[in-house]
Amino acid sequence: MATMFRPAVLQSLRLKALATRCISRQAQTCRVLTPLSATNPSNDIWPGRCSVTVWKGFSTIAETNVETEFYITHEEALRFLEDTLQLLEPKKKLERDPSDFLNHIIRQMYSRIPFTNMGNTKDFQSFEMPTFSEMKEAMFKRQGGHCVNFTGFTYLLLQRLGYDSYICDGSHGDGKSNHSAIVVRDLTVPGSKHLVDTGAGVPLFRAVPLDFNTVSPTYRDDYMTYRLVKRSDGIVVCEKILSRDHYWDFAMDKRNENLIGTWYPFMTYEVDVPRDFEFFIENRKYIYEIQNIPPYFLRTILLISFPNGRLHSVTNKALFRSSEKGEITYKKLTLQDAKSLCLEHYPQFPEDAVEDILLFTQSMALKTDD
Repeated sequence: MATMFRPAVLQSLRLKALATRCISRQAQTCRVLTPLSATNPSNDIWPGRCSVTVWKGFSTIAETNVETEFYITHEEALRFLEDTLQLLEPKKKLERDPSDFLNHIIRQMYSRIPFTNMGNTKDFQSFEMPTFSEMKEAMFKRQGGHCVNFTGFTYLLLQRLGYDSYICDGSHGDGKSNHSAIVVRDLTVPGSKHLVDTGAGVPLFRAVPLDFNTVSPTYRDDYMTYRLVKRSDGIVVCEKILSRDHYWDFAMDKRNENLIGTWYPFMTYEVDVPRDFEFFIENRKYIYEIQNIPPYFLRTILLISFPNGRLHSVTNKALFRSSEKGEITYKKLTLQDAKSLCLEHYPQFPEDAVEDILLFTQSMALKTDD
């Protein structure tokens, strides 16, 4: 039954409203919609062009101008939790403690699904944004992707599980709108907000509370010590203590050596500005234009995961791993070594796909060096 998927803490709040009027921001068209419940178990999608949209209090389906593919059914959600993430008894755990269960989802996504550029292009000639169906298939196959795949999929998954959430815009490194994450509302108490970022490529293994005034408590996940800081303009900045071994994740380079041991800002989030799914899709298409793709997505294969909470990353030239103490070790690789490690540790990718991207990124690196 659909109600089994709803966190008990949130269920009573959601069922107080029997119906709500949802207004499409783009078309300004209206429909009276009812929440998914035992009496309305099949309301997965409206006929026609639609997507799952969040309205405070419960999940609904709102008419928009995007394709019908933007949704996850209850059956798909359950299959993803049990088979892909290997979470036992997800319904019981979700009902018992939705906050703790959300953290389990986050950790398992980091553990079992790699952040990667393997799906960044279909044929390495035309850089096109995958359809959501392709993104969803990649997540079920544990082939992952970058933040577009993770944020879009996680957002719709959380909606189907009953979490009140929305997408927020963000940036990674250079200040451009090139990243995104999720804010979950009412997770622990009414009015609470938590930041969820499953597609960061760095260890953010938890839903981070946003109820602090200026600076959050300090957290430690794997090798990374980090915190959140609220700016006067409402932007939330994620900072980490920069370490010399962070060069593997693109933050540490010669320009930053004088910053070792200090708080280094590396991501920002517009946590107070909810974005609908249509905005998210439309404003991420430019990332697939070759002039906007970060150089490290073109010059080397990227496979970053955290099995059992520990870094395992393969590039064209190196293998990076973290120890139980959070110390990162580095091993140089030949191209053949990189291929062998990819096939050994990431067998969900076909051998020909691994060969293609290794050759493509190697050729792009040579062009850049020239």
